[in-house]
Amino acid sequence: QASRLTQAVAVFRIHQQQQRAREVAAVKTPAAVSSPKAAVADGSDNWETF
Repeated sequence: QASRLTQAVAVFRIHQQQQRAREVAAVKTPAAVSSPKAAVADGSDNWETF
């Protein structure tokens, strides 16, 4: 009975370790941030008449 309990608890420990590893990996991996390109007005577009 003790060995079955040990196996059952081990399953939860493995799941917790995997979850913790995912959380740490998510924190370590920075999200790619793309800055929007600034629109350059060269005078050739006729946006004022829109």
